[in-house]
Amino acid sequence: MCLIELATAIEWGVLSKTFGNFHNTVIGMAVADWVRMGKGKHFALEAAPSTGDAGRQSLKSDAILTVNSSPEIVLEVEGGHCLKALAKFSLYLHPDMEGQYGKKGLCILYPYAVRGSSRKGQRHFCFQDGARILEPMDDVFERAQEVSNLAPFMLITIDKTFQSDAQLVPDIELRHGTDWHHGIVSKVSGYLFEHGHQTQDMVLWPVP
Repeated sequence: MCLIELATAIEWGVLSKTFGNFHNTVIGMAVADWVRMGKGKHFALEAAPSTGDAGRQSLKSDAILTVNSSPEIVLEVEGGHCLKALAKFSLYLHPDMEGQYGKKGLCILYPYAVRGSSRKGQRHFCFQDGARILEPMDDVFERAQEVSNLAPFMLITIDKTFQSDAQLVPDIELRHGTDWHHGIVSKVSGYLFEHGHQTQDMVLWPVP
């Protein structure tokens, strides 16, 4: 199963109706579509086993997607510590692991904070323009290229736009509390890396 097939099968439009921290939603969407596409042959192991590196629990991936009992794709969803997330792939996909955790990697990144200090106009939650990510996105893409030397690897980024109009969801009072709850998904992009190079990029949502 190709990484692009899974990425394009996920119903990204669902996120346009989801507010706040949708970490668990993204994992669930990816797992659900993986299982659905497998016609009874696809499974998922969530909260996957640790690679055992220094015994740190933080090195567990969000899920391992399998074909029957054979690990196929390591899945990680992250909203802030991007390089730390990518470090997991270097361990799970390392040749010493002999494919016991997966043959490919899929990392989905979502923004963690709104950009700007004023409510005038629209502000954007996006990686390239300064969302609260602890590392520059150039470093993230460089690290993704390194991971792809181990196995095919796909990076997906989710951008949001700040919307001050509380009437978008009038019945959910929680959305009035913080900027976080006013973020509307504006774009989902995919980047495929193979053999140390970015080989494809695409817009996954909205569908062109």
